[in-house]
Amino acid sequence: MKSRGSLSLSQRMSLALTGAVTLFVVVLCVLSLWAFDSMEDNLVESTLLAEKDRIVALDAHQATAPGNGIQESQNQPIRRWDIASAADESLLPSQLRNLNEGAYFMQPGNATWHVLIFTHGQGKTVLLYDATRNEERVHDFAFIVIMAGMLCIGLSYLLARGVSRRITEPVQSLTQILSTWAPGASNLSPSRNDEVGRLIEAFNRMQGQVEKSIAQEKEFSANLNHEIRTPLTTIRTDAELALEDTQLLDETRMRLKRTLTNVDLITDTLESTVHLKTQARQNAEPVHLRDCLENAWSTSTGDDEDIKLQLINQLLPGEVLTVNRYAMQMIMRNLIRNTLEHAEATTLTVYLSGARLYFEDNGKGIAQTDLPRIFERYYSGHTRDAQMAEDSSFMAEPTKRRGLGLAIVQHICELEHWTIRVESSTQPGASMTRFILQVA
Repeated sequence: MKSRGSLSLSQRMSLALTGAVTLFVVVLCVLSLWAFDSMEDNLVESTLLAEKDRIVALDAHQATAPGNGIQESQNQPIRRWDIASAADESLLPSQLRNLNEGAYFMQPGNATWHVLIFTHGQGKTVLLYDATRNEERVHDFAFIVIMAGMLCIGLSYLLARGVSRRITEPVQSLTQILSTWAPGASNLSPSRNDEVGRLIEAFNRMQGQVEKSIAQEKEFSANLNHEIRTPLTTIRTDAELALEDTQLLDETRMRLKRTLTNVDLITDTLESTVHLKTQARQNAEPVHLRDCLENAWSTSTGDDEDIKLQLINQLLPGEVLTVNRYAMQMIMRNLIRNTLEHAEATTLTVYLSGARLYFEDNGKGIAQTDLPRIFERYYSGHTRDAQMAEDSSFMAEPTKRRGLGLAIVQHICELEHWTIRVESSTQPGASMTRFILQVA
């Protein structure tokens, strides 16, 4: 006996469609036979009642005395007996003797009788309709209906096979491709060996490979972060100590400050990478937004005296949001650095309204055609490459981090179930860019 899983998807669909058609055909056949048989019975009973009415009407005009024994009716195949005494009763077939007034249905041997007994004159009249031929017609009709039903079921099975093959062909092709392509061996045994079971087995193998790759990437990120942090700390310490020398040339001092900035940039990038790779959400805690913003500003600007951007911190000391502190810190740093590197602004104003945190600068603004894509990774980098191909003056600009800051902001918002959107204007005299962070 085959198990459920040994049938293919196409076979199960064929059986399901055929089963539905079979159920419909069986119900239709049963109802048809019942209706035809009921029509035959009603016809016979109507004939007997009509014969009774004819006899009563005829006797109203003719004084026909009962007791004449067996009388054949003019309406064949009805037989009539007028019973006035016990002697007349003995002339009846044994099945009809001593019956009370009413209608009867009998099946003596292979025959089928419909009997009607009613009071007539001083006795009673017995009418018998031999419905054997009627029953034979019902049986013939039943045979025809059954054969037609079986033909419909057979045709439906052939049609269901063709339809199911057409429907399941894409699934079978996908199963074949995945079964061949999915690497590795599954650690789970599928409970079925049809297309669905093969798909499950292939996806199990793919899931195992994906989980293995994710685990390796997490381990690599953690190891890289640990191994790089130590030399970066040493480089930063040496650079800070070197800056304490008052006899340094201005060019050397500038190079050391650039070293400190790049070290901080690498450290922050590593932290962001590890956080995004692990996608670990920390528990929410009350965060004083003003202090958090000051910390993000100091770590983003460092001791650089050439910064022309001024922070206008309109966050009040008592303004607190219950959020992931690390996620909020990362978002603030990236938005500040985005303003420093791209906005060409002189002021950055940060304020809170309800559960919305606003970062508004007075920079050159963002073109409306660029707004839908600013959160894409490396989008600004692609734009810069196109400009560099047209204008060689870009080659003289100092190297800046481009293309990842806003993408990291959006990714963090997705992890924390926050939303970030941007409004901007490039009109002369009214240019601005406003980032709106919704944290609840």
